Amino acid sequence: MDVVRGPELLDLPQDLPGPVCVIVAPGDSRKLEAVAGRLGLDAGALAALAGPVRSARTDVTAGSVVLSLWTIDAEGASRSTSMAATDRGLVVVDDGSVADAVARVADGAADSRRALAQVVLSVAEQTEEHVARLAASTDDLGSGSNGFFTGEQRRALVASRARLLRIQHQCAAQQRVLARDVDLAEAVPGLAAAAERYAAAADSAAAAYAALGDSLDDLRTTVSERLTIVSTVFLPLTLAGGFFGMNFGWMADHLDGVTTFVVLGIVLPILMTAATVQVVRRLSD
Repeated sequence: MDVVRGPELLDLPQDLPGPVCVIVAPGDSRKLEAVAGRLGLDAGALAALAGPVRSARTDVTAGSVVLSLWTIDAEGASRSTSMAATDRGLVVVDDGSVADAVARVADGAADSRRALAQVVLSVAEQTEEHVARLAASTDDLGSGSNGFFTGEQRRALVASRARLLRIQHQCAAQQRVLARDVDLAEAVPGLAAAAERYAAAADSAAAAYAALGDSLDDLRTTVSERLTIVSTVFLPLTLAGGFFGMNFGWMADHLDGVTTFVVLGIVLPILMTAATVQVVRRLSD
């Protein structure tokens, strides 16, 4: 199947010698309308291709199959891609995130619907690989450094967790569309493999999301424990400071030696602090 994109789109003949794959940039309505006329797309299919993509969706008619998915580009950004297949060819509305993969896959396809299935599988594999890399990167991010996280690390952890949640929802939605739409399965055989890829990507994203959530919970617990220990350590010191700061007549009469001051003012608070720390450690264990 020949692949056509760029200025060559306006030079497509009305009577195509065989099925072709055309790649159109989003927002280029002039080229999209020209391509739609040559591939036999009706007004409904054209509107679905030109409209914004808010979620995975499909539209199967007697003459065409329209499929809209979220894709992930080389930088890891989520972008929308719409595809439509007819007997005359395959049109892909993409801003460049998967254009090269589409061209590579469609070049060896025998017909447009088989090309559509292979393109969707390629996009699903790309998404699964990205989720695997993202999950691997979050392992080091979630481990922290001896239980401490800098402000930048915390912000990166929260941002990665939000991104994983978004990808999980997108993959799960696309898996449902590909696996449960009966009309789509009949019109485009071979989408089951892509649905499995999206399901695996959604599971990986969910596992990484949960792992980062555990890291955040551990961080909160560690901070609370350390604040508690610090507060507990200062309790006997505060008690000793408050006691010896009181103006008792008995103390003024009897605590007149250096040894007494050292024992009661220094040694005793240190022993009380050490005993408190030991008690806290045993309770923590």
